[in-house]
Amino acid sequence: MPVEQELLRTASLFEGLSDETLSDLARECERVTFAPGELLMAEGSVGEALYALIEGDVEVTKRSGR
Repeated sequence: MPVEQELLRTASLFEGLSDETLSDLARECERVTFAPGELLMAEGSVGEALYALIEGDVEVTKRSGR
């Protein structure tokens, strides 16, 4: 499901973008849903995506001593 340009506009991260740039970004975005408890990424792994939380909660943990 595509991400709406107006939804991106509500995020302060994107507030300085022009309408054209925001539209380009929206075309490249994809809305995804994760099940409760599903792992989005693991500490130390190479990042392959940028996630913007639209709804719900996430838990971020860090291994101790690292």
